[in-house]
Amino acid sequence: MEGRYPLFEQNYVSNLHAGDKNTGVVFAFRKTASREIAELVRTANDLGAMFEKLGPSLGSYEGRRPVNVYLIGGTRVVVKIASHGGSLAFLTGDRYSSLSRFQHEIETTLLAIRFAIPAIPVEALLAEKRGLFYRVAIVTEEVPDSVDLLEFLRLPLDRKTRTDGIRKAARLLMRFHDAGFCHDDLNLKNILVTLGGAGVNVRILDLGQTKFSDTLHDSARFSNLLRLKRSVEKQKAKTALEVSGSEQLLFLREYFADRDRDFVRKAARRLAKNFALHRALW
Repeated sequence: MEGRYPLFEQNYVSNLHAGDKNTGVVFAFRKTASREIAELVRTANDLGAMFEKLGPSLGSYEGRRPVNVYLIGGTRVVVKIASHGGSLAFLTGDRYSSLSRFQHEIETTLLAIRFAIPAIPVEALLAEKRGLFYRVAIVTEEVPDSVDLLEFLRLPLDRKTRTDGIRKAARLLMRFHDAGFCHDDLNLKNILVTLGGAGVNVRILDLGQTKFSDTLHDSARFSNLLRLKRSVEKQKAKTALEVSGSEQLLFLREYFADRDRDFVRKAARRLAKNFALHRALW
């Protein structure tokens, strides 16, 4: 494994190298993590013991399963049990056959940060192996006054704030793609929006299924944009989310800021056509 995840190896204290060979508990934590966070995962005998040390939750966020907030040494952290999504989630649940997905997520997140892409690094993780599978708890610092993009679009905001959030989400994705990243689980819940005195800010989340290359071709860009559009249309049908056609066009204009309006209109038609084809097939 040496050299496969260089940023992970440089920035984390870990015994994950032994994890695929042994039954038991393995951990990783950032070298800059607080002493309390490091001790939390280093000394826990299993996930249950870790949650006992954490004590009562201060609150939770909506996710595939509850994502709880705790106080560790004066720092509010978010702790989640990793779980699969997709059509086979009911079979795989929160069981993972390998920890490489989490090492990849940490590596890709650190790489994105190097490219000045706003992302949230993993502070620590604890993995418990039973039989052939792992259950994994991930610890990150809480970002105050933040909601995912889905929740942001549901809020009763003034037009300026809503438009600012849409524009900044588009710019974030443009920069993400320009740097060579492609998020294979891109959806409205994987963009975090912060509302505060400094205005609207956005971050990209959950980079465990993100690929990186020196150049991201247009086909990959459109595929990723289509994935996000499918997320929008799914929520419109499922939860009556309101996102107008003009707002979707605004997003594309901001994403393709260096292209003319004719290109943007063609891009919108291409995405609409591909979405209709996908819906017909699936």
